[in-house]
Amino acid sequence: MSGKDPKFGALLDIAKGLDQRGETTERAAEPAVNAPPSPVEPEPLPLPAPPSTTAKPKPAIIAATPAKVERKLISTRLPVDLHKRLKRYCLESERNIEDVLEELIEEHLRAEGY
Repeated sequence: MSGKDPKFGALLDIAKGLDQRGETTERAAEPAVNAPPSPVEPEPLPLPAPPSTTAKPKPAIIAATPAKVERKLISTRLPVDLHKRLKRYCLESERNIEDVLEELIEEHLRAEGY
C-alpha cells in the first residue's frame, strides 16, 4: 500500500483551490467572516430615578461569623409549617435563614454544655 491516499490528496487540492490538473480554480467571493459591524450609535440609557425620601432605608445585614471561618454545608428537612414560620420571621426581622439557624444551634449547644 502506498504512503498517500489519492482521495485524500484530491480533497487537499480542492481545499487549496486546485483542480484535478493542478491549475488554480476561481472561487466565488466569500463574505468576510470577521468583518467589523457597521458603526451604529447606541441609544443613551435612561437615568435612574432619584431615591425616594419617604422610603425607609433597610439596615445592612451583617454576617454572624467572620468570613474566614471554614463553613460546612448541611441539609435537613423541616415540617412545612415550621419552614413557613421561620421564613416569615426572617423576612420580618430582615435576617437570613442561615444566620438565624446558626444562632439557634449555637445557643442550644451552649445550653447543653457543648
